Amino acid sequence: MLRSVRSVFAIVLVAGLLSGCGVTVFGGDDDDEAENASASFEVSGNRAIMRGVIDDDTPDELDEVLDENPEVNTIVLQNVPGSTDDEALLTAAATVRERGLTTYVPALGRISGGGTDFFIAGITRIAERGAQIGVHSWKTDEGIGSQLQVNDEAHLRYLNYYRQMGILEDFYWFSLRAAGPDTIHWMGEGDLVRFRVVQQYR
Repeated sequence: MLRSVRSVFAIVLVAGLLSGCGVTVFGGDDDDEAENASASFEVSGNRAIMRGVIDDDTPDELDEVLDENPEVNTIVLQNVPGSTDDEALLTAAATVRERGLTTYVPALGRISGGGTDFFIAGITRIAERGAQIGVHSWKTDEGIGSQLQVNDEAHLRYLNYYRQMGILEDFYWFSLRAAGPDTIHWMGEGDLVRFRVVQQYR
């Protein structure tokens, strides 16, 4: 879904993460190049390492990488802070699912918003302990997701996406309420397992 790509930097409360509790952080500055750059893919063996923001170029770039490197079966999300284009996000995510790819967040990886939605497309979803996986409400011209009525039609495209990916509908409502569009809630292991976002921890 269309997500803010504002970089959020804060000290993560280690005790909270170890106990499976999430942490919500606010504010921050865009001083990390990957937070603003368009998504790119670097192939290493059977993996394509992904960094940057999902935008309207991402679906074609992903197709090109996969067509030219048929051995790739895993997308490693190193730092994917969000998306700027809903249709591009959903198209790229559909490619991941149709090709049966695994999505993987390494221990120092960080994804949020549209990056988390892209991760969900993996047929197998793996995260290393220490990975940061964040959610927050979407914001478009239609408004802010968390401020719309539950029966508003604007929710349907996102709910349908989660259903297609086998994710509990409750996760969608949780992501809207966990943080506003300009903040990020970093999920703890308990939430990630409860909502089936991550299937395997390493």
